[in-house]
Amino acid sequence: MIKEISLSSLWRIFKKRIVFIIIITLIAGLLMGVYTKLVIKPKYSSVSTFYVKNMQTENDQLNSSNITAAQTIVKTYIQIAQSNTVLSAVIDQAGYTGRLTDEKLKNMLEMSSQNNTEVFYIQITSTNSKFAYDIACAFEIILPEKISEIMNGSTSVLDKAKLATEPDSPNLVQNVIFAVFFGAVISCAFFFILEYTRTKIYTEEDIKTEFKLPIVGQIVEWDISTSAKKSKIKNAKILNAKNFNEKLINEKTPFMITENFKTLRTNLFYTTNNEKCPVYAITSCMINAGKSIVIANLAVSYAQIGEKRILLIDADMRCPVQHKIFNISNKIGLSELLADSNNNYGEFITKANNLDIITSGRIPPNPSELLASSKMKDFMDYAKENYDLILMDLPPIGEVSDPGIIAPYVTGYLFVIRSGYTDIRLVKESIESMQQMKANITGFVLNDINPKISASYSSYSHKYGYKKYGYKKHGHDYYQNGYRSIDTDSKETESTNS
Repeated sequence: MIKEISLSSLWRIFKKRIVFIIIITLIAGLLMGVYTKLVIKPKYSSVSTFYVKNMQTENDQLNSSNITAAQTIVKTYIQIAQSNTVLSAVIDQAGYTGRLTDEKLKNMLEMSSQNNTEVFYIQITSTNSKFAYDIACAFEIILPEKISEIMNGSTSVLDKAKLATEPDSPNLVQNVIFAVFFGAVISCAFFFILEYTRTKIYTEEDIKTEFKLPIVGQIVEWDISTSAKKSKIKNAKILNAKNFNEKLINEKTPFMITENFKTLRTNLFYTTNNEKCPVYAITSCMINAGKSIVIANLAVSYAQIGEKRILLIDADMRCPVQHKIFNISNKIGLSELLADSNNNYGEFITKANNLDIITSGRIPPNPSELLASSKMKDFMDYAKENYDLILMDLPPIGEVSDPGIIAPYVTGYLFVIRSGYTDIRLVKESIESMQQMKANITGFVLNDINPKISASYSSYSHKYGYKKYGYKKHGHDYYQNGYRSIDTDSKETESTNS
């Protein structure tokens, strides 16, 4: 997702990734330290300094013109020192004939004048300190002789070479500091680019950055097994079962998850607009967001109060799962209710978990037309007269237009976003579509949150003892074959995450 770059957003990303940045930085420094110590061979240098003599006056004193001429001739002397004639003589003098070539020796040399003076130096660098010293000493003998022989010039040794006892390179401290700095820069750049280009929503900050709509609820991951192996076994059991009771809150449900739904319930209390019977419908922009589980547990959470008459309607007549979540019959439901001329709505209602539930019924060929029918309006009028709260499970708005059809009856839509799964672009498109339909969007429900990613939940989980939640995402095969018009009783393989 492409975001607007600001100092505050950069600082937020840095704080969120600080642990990883520190780890990467330390690893970079450690690896460079090991590489420097074990891989890079130490190099030693010996330096000989020479002084160029030029024409002198009769009083044996140099004048400015003599000094200038000496400075000019230094460059010539350096070229002579690098000639094969001199290099071969140096090799012979040092006693390395047959073991060292002129080219190899030339690669070990560094020659330069000292700040444009008549002084120049010759530095020999090698992994063997004795070798570097021997070559430097040989230059001190050979070079003055060759300069006198070739140019009739004169040069003398100003400082003689010394045998190096400590390597000049590599510099361990310098290399480690460089690696640490480079590791920090690269890791920061990586996480900043990752943050600004990713298309998935992970945290509430991601939602707040892109949308002005409020977040009315946040639900953490359901699987809290203590090991990855147990997590896989538990998820497989849930997905392969013909009912999903393990995904309904009860006395065994972890405290944090129960509190999540209580918080969502409380937040909705302030959005009812003083309606006698508010109607909340849930949808998402894409499949597998977990909307059906969210609305089912929200209904159970309301029912636990015991003071309200709650009606849960499975209006997803394309791929329904509420009858599986509550383990009840789906032989008759909303599709039969809307297609029947009979107004005895009670016969379509099933009681479970202190709730009144209307399942989807058999999947019809025309769900959109049924939802837009006058019978739907009559039924909603009846329901509002006989209940204190109505909750509806709808198909994803990003897949079909069904959710927008019932907008006139809905107090507010709950838009479910699954952390690490929902694409920001699809959310934007779905929100725009719903706004065009004049749908009132109450807010977002961020579902399936990994507490390790969300800082607020991380501290909350430590406080109440739920320090580790599984990473296994539930509902991966729900809708995998898309919406299909089939008998719901003969199809029992859809996932809980509708």
